[in-house]
Amino acid sequence: MLKNTKHSWGLISQLLHWLTALFIFVAVVMVIIATDMEDSPEKLKLFVLHKSFGITTLVLVMMRLFWKCIQQQPQPAIGISKRNHQFAQFGHWLLYILMLLVPLSGWVINSAANYPFRWMNLFSVPNLPFISPSLQSMAVSSHVILFLLLWSMVCAHVVLALVHKYLNGSDLIQRMAPKINPIIYYFSFIVLGIYFSCQFIPSAGNDTEQMNAVAIDKPSHHIFDHLEHTDHQWNIVKEKSKLEFKGSYEGEIFKGEFRKFDAELFFDVKNPEMGFFNVVVDVNSITTYSDDFDSSLLEEDWFFVSQYPVATFKTIAMTQSERGYSAKAWLTIKGIRKRVVLDFSWIENQDSTVYFYGTTTLDRTDFLIGSGVWSQDETIGFSVVVDVSLVLNKYPIN
Repeated sequence: MLKNTKHSWGLISQLLHWLTALFIFVAVVMVIIATDMEDSPEKLKLFVLHKSFGITTLVLVMMRLFWKCIQQQPQPAIGISKRNHQFAQFGHWLLYILMLLVPLSGWVINSAANYPFRWMNLFSVPNLPFISPSLQSMAVSSHVILFLLLWSMVCAHVVLALVHKYLNGSDLIQRMAPKINPIIYYFSFIVLGIYFSCQFIPSAGNDTEQMNAVAIDKPSHHIFDHLEHTDHQWNIVKEKSKLEFKGSYEGEIFKGEFRKFDAELFFDVKNPEMGFFNVVVDVNSITTYSDDFDSSLLEEDWFFVSQYPVATFKTIAMTQSERGYSAKAWLTIKGIRKRVVLDFSWIENQDSTVYFYGTTTLDRTDFLIGSGVWSQDETIGFSVVVDVSLVLNKYPIN
């Protein structure tokens, strides 16, 4: 029977109860395992699954409360005194509150840290609004304390249920046990097992290009040659210009930028083949707007900033294309140089300023960005889109 009766919980209440218990237990196991792991794609995947189970628990508890409000509640179980029943009611409501607050505090942590997050790698879960990064530390402490309270309550709930069953002869456990064909249980566990196994099958990566990459000396901070100033030499307006990129984390898009870079640009729309676009980037200025991500990106497996503090883009040739213009260039990141093509548009304004919009797509493994265990695992996506948005004015002529 789906609905509750005077003497028993209905199938919907039973399923919501046991599913919530299962998701809490699995979420706890996953975070315990992940916490002790070295940084790796598998650790990230475990944390993403932990968050997914937390959000699912939040939804299940909300469904359980809604169902509780619209359904009649069974009479007290056999062998339970009125006083114990009142204590049990209080304990249940405290459990509900904690089961809501624990995943909510986790959601606050994720929002404060600005982590991209896809539920079960299926759809995007937005960050909570008005959550400042400064709240992350407090949210982490609250999450731990609330979890310890929840786990204590869950343990007490289980122990008291067993005590009432075996010492008082209560039927409360039988009333909450679904009467379902065991085949359904087995099938559910098989499906869950296949799903979780698929989450940890490493992606096959192709590092042929990476092995063929050309290593060069650490680039200089000064790449600009002396030029004679002309009407076609352009100066970037730094406060209005951006060098941004888009990557993916477990299939969810995240954005970032390099906050410090400099460039020289010579370009004439009548003679694009005579132009060039050279850029030097302060790699240490990288940000994904998440302190946790940013600190990892500076390490050896990623940008190795202590050894390679700058990246450079040096033009080989410029040509006109159907959609605008293209700049073929040598891109050097982490001491590795490869040819890339930057497609760009050139929009001149009446006030003599120019808007320059360029884009190119890179494979991070070509530059050993994400080496070691990250080189063949697509938890952090291989493809990275780089967007250049510049406001230009004419270089001052003395």
